Amino acid sequence: MLFFATAFCSLCSAAELRKVALSGELVPGNSGVFAGFGVPVLNDAGQVAFVGTRIVNGFGTFNGIWSEGNGSMALVAEAGSLAPGTTQNFLSFQRLALNDAGQTHFCGSTADGIGIWSEGNGPLSLVAIEGHAAPNTSGVFWSVANGFPIPVFNDTGQTTIIGTVITPGIPDNQQGIWATKSGTLALVALAGDAAPTNSPGEFFANPFSNPVINSEGHLAFLGGLTGPPEVGGNFGTAVWLEADGILTEVARTGVSIPGTTHTVLGFDNPVINDLGRTAFRGHLNGNAGWGVWSEGSGNLDLVARTGDEAPGTTASFSTLHLPVLSNTGETAFQGALFGPGVDQNNSSGIWAERDGSLALVARAGDIAPGTNAPFSYFTNENNPVINALGQVAFTARAGGADGIWAQDSSGVLSLIALEGDTIDVGNGGNPDLRTIAHLDFISNSLVMNSGNGDGRPSGLNDLGQLAFRAMFTDSTSGIFVSSEAAVNGDFNNSGMVDGADFLAWQRGESPIPLSISDLVIWENSYGSSTLLSAVSTTVPEPSSHVVILLGCFFAAIYWRT
Repeated sequence: MLFFATAFCSLCSAAELRKVALSGELVPGNSGVFAGFGVPVLNDAGQVAFVGTRIVNGFGTFNGIWSEGNGSMALVAEAGSLAPGTTQNFLSFQRLALNDAGQTHFCGSTADGIGIWSEGNGPLSLVAIEGHAAPNTSGVFWSVANGFPIPVFNDTGQTTIIGTVITPGIPDNQQGIWATKSGTLALVALAGDAAPTNSPGEFFANPFSNPVINSEGHLAFLGGLTGPPEVGGNFGTAVWLEADGILTEVARTGVSIPGTTHTVLGFDNPVINDLGRTAFRGHLNGNAGWGVWSEGSGNLDLVARTGDEAPGTTASFSTLHLPVLSNTGETAFQGALFGPGVDQNNSSGIWAERDGSLALVARAGDIAPGTNAPFSYFTNENNPVINALGQVAFTARAGGADGIWAQDSSGVLSLIALEGDTIDVGNGGNPDLRTIAHLDFISNSLVMNSGNGDGRPSGLNDLGQLAFRAMFTDSTSGIFVSSEAAVNGDFNNSGMVDGADFLAWQRGESPIPLSISDLVIWENSYGSSTLLSAVSTTVPEPSSHVVILLGCFFAAIYWRT
């Protein structure tokens, strides 16, 4: 047990910025040099995974996936190598996810088509691929991602996918949801199957949405409903929760929903957290606008609706984008404004729930922290991401440059990186300053954002660390992890991280009570002073005091059990 606690943090960095990989530097095993990178993903151990390319002997590029999940950077899969579960080689890789166990899950392509592979059962293995049999059906997969693969993968190695099936004798393709609940892919819901609703004669129907999965293996997804033509035909759609083999209807079109007297015309993709609670955006009937609903409090509640006054402003919401939901039940979303004083320079913002109420995080027109310029816009409708501490991170433009901002655990917003800034990428104390030309964080990619409990890939972990890609003015690029917004281990606010903070953790007085992630934070910051500036503070390796305290703690657990 003591070994687990120390190994879990083997990659946590003492510096504010950790260089993970840099183009031109050797890849693991000295088999060429890195040439470029995709947008990285990050887990709660501070480990990173990414799609990258390497060059060997100055020519030829090889596309592959690298991960720190086993404790050090290693190649997971590469184009030209045999794709497990097939007779074909990998051709390319698309999006990937990395869970807290250090396992990867990704979408790739072969000559047979697009497929999904996972390390959830140990060695890399095939989950599903176009042209192969669709479990629990008589057909084959025509698509396993509907052209937009979003990897969804939980911390126990389970995954869920949306697929489209071609079945002999059935004229229309059927969409469905599958999940690997017991190590193998199994059907959850399929168009044409009876739907467990309160109205007899209803069946699942196309379309379904990309599903999400939490750490307990519970799913949330959007599914169509239909019935026999003689009783009305198409019944609309519903938000579904699947838990322990039981499907439950959370909300559906055509019926009233909390917070309004209107019925719902349609929904967007729902999200889920580790408590099994969902959040989603819905479109109301009668030109009544849009709303965001969440079960974060334990009940389904209206969080925000177009036309309502937007907190932190004197304006009203005109648009609400897709929400994310943290593991502590807080929602966050991007929105647009209308009303007095609103113009094209201040008409968008980001809001999040904090301490039980919705609050403004950032607004266009406000001065962007770390700069002398106002936010001009937020770079993707899918902004932002949120973690279990309620920290929000997002990408935006300020003063003609794109940047990444994140809140600390108190909600204070700070700049993580900005185009035009310099980064020291040198090794061994030899400075090598490079100027950022472009930044990429998971929130400005095409992947829908995460609350870290929905199985989606994330660039912000529950320690407050953030992973990003930087492209430099000299055409090089790199992968980095910032600890600028990371939580320190001074749980009793004494100004020093010491044994008293470990006792505070034992009493449940850390940000996430009794969590491994807070224990990791304490271990890595043990011996440091939180009264020093972030730049000048150095964090020593865990000392013998840490080993003794952890040993006593885990020994106590052992003897209790």
